[in-house]
Amino acid sequence: MAKEKENIIKVQKPDVEKIACKDCLNRDKTVIEINGKIITVGVTKGTCDIYKGPPADTGKPHKVLFNNARCDYFIKG
Repeated sequence: MAKEKENIIKVQKPDVEKIACKDCLNRDKTVIEINGKIITVGVTKGTCDIYKGPPADTGKPHKVLFNNARCDYFIKG
């Protein structure tokens, strides 16, 4: 019997430690807790108080999510 080839899925996602949104007042403030550790998952979503997502707009710009660029609507908070 032939050995089955593994299916490998590669994912690129925003880095919660680098994304400027982590310090913005407009960020999605959703957090989860896993094994006692709080993880800020909202900042890596493509939406926030400014970028609502479809059908209102297309969400956060790619440069903000993946290139750690500062958003035009960033408010330190």
